[in-house]
Amino acid sequence: EQTLAWGAEQSSWGRRWYTRALRKTHGHIATNPAILDLLMKVGVPAQRIALVPPFIPAQPLPVASLPERVTTFLGAHHPVISAMGRMAQWQGAFLYGEDFVLDLTARLRQRFPKLGMVMRVYNVENPDLDRTARARSIAADLAGHVLWLDEDLASFVPVLQASAAHVRPTNTDGDSLAVREALAL
Repeated sequence: EQTLAWGAEQSSWGRRWYTRALRKTHGHIATNPAILDLLMKVGVPAQRIALVPPFIPAQPLPVASLPERVTTFLGAHHPVISAMGRMAQWQGAFLYGEDFVLDLTARLRQRFPKLGMVMRVYNVENPDLDRTARARSIAADLAGHVLWLDEDLASFVPVLQASAAHVRPTNTDGDSLAVREALAL
């Protein structure tokens, strides 16, 4: 989307070159209606554009398909928010905003004392960062209210289904698939 918008903002020569290249391509895949509209705006014929979402909508799954410790946590907390991240750094900050999610959870618990947060952690790139985040949750008096989920799951879909909200405060992703999957449920 940003690349298409960039092309439209170029000088008249750059815009002509850019739109001509787009029009000569045999086909385009637009992953959302905004991209489809931008392609049509620069003159790509609609019959050469396929609108294909970047994910397959998740099918609802029973919460029972989760490990027992997860189902117990979900049953003991209401509301539940979920988040996921890799425990990596980006420009000195948590790449996936785990610090923000923990702060959010602490603030929301003041209003919703039974609130729980399921943090799905995968591909830990920085074990020190992971330890820091877990220690931060304890320091914020969130022990028992944050479930660190780092084992492999057949699917995260049941957690998304049980969540009142899925939070993805990333420093780099503009439109994460996890957000689209959560919205589809």
